[in-house]
Amino acid sequence: MGKLIRRIGVAAALIAAGFMVFVAQATAATYSNPTPITIPAGAPTTTSGPATPYPSQITVSALQGTISKLTVTLSGYSHTVPADVGAVLIAPGGQALELMNCSGGFATAAPINLTFDDMAAMQIAQLPAPVTGTYRPADHCSPTFSYSPPGPGTAYGNPGPGHGSPPFATLSSTFNGLDPNGTWKLFVQDFSGGDVGTISGGWSLDLTGPTTGQRAAALKKCKKKFKKNHNKKKFKKCKKRANQLPV
Repeated sequence: MGKLIRRIGVAAALIAAGFMVFVAQATAATYSNPTPITIPAGAPTTTSGPATPYPSQITVSALQGTISKLTVTLSGYSHTVPADVGAVLIAPGGQALELMNCSGGFATAAPINLTFDDMAAMQIAQLPAPVTGTYRPADHCSPTFSYSPPGPGTAYGNPGPGHGSPPFATLSSTFNGLDPNGTWKLFVQDFSGGDVGTISGGWSLDLTGPTTGQRAAALKKCKKKFKKNHNKKKFKKCKKRANQLPV
């Protein structure tokens, strides 16, 4: 039944395919977990259920300020039927957004990198199979699918358009304004039997807004040590070194 639900509307989705736009951004910090994610656990003998690890985790620490933009990248993603796969990102405070589900049609031609970004030109489509690129999150499923424990069940933001009604959730509506520090969780699940896949390079978070505070602290030390002593030459050198540190 799950596979049938996922493939309803295929003909209409075929004509909706368009061009992808790669969106450049400046990020304060990038955090990665390169551990491969096997979809599902026990593949290829097992062909449905939660992936392993479940969840895959990234811990963020020592950042100052709140999130003004967040993007997520899945590296080396491949699956014989990507439409079977759902993925939910959960913030340290429990806020959750589904990145994709019932998306991508049939087999990826090769391992690809998927970046989810609110600024992308289009959502990840129901068809055709995705290629490396930047997409807005999308859930083409109807009804809502439930992620197995310890996953979020159905308690996650719906990016649409598969079920529910606007306004749909976005990365910004879910995560902007949050403290980024703590453990972020990615739950990946195969909801339909018969096919398997992997995210061979793991995943990463790009965070804009928060800062490490390293540069500001170093500049403060430079001013205290040299500027007040009117040693312009040493202050200039110190400032140059400080400006090479992460924001």
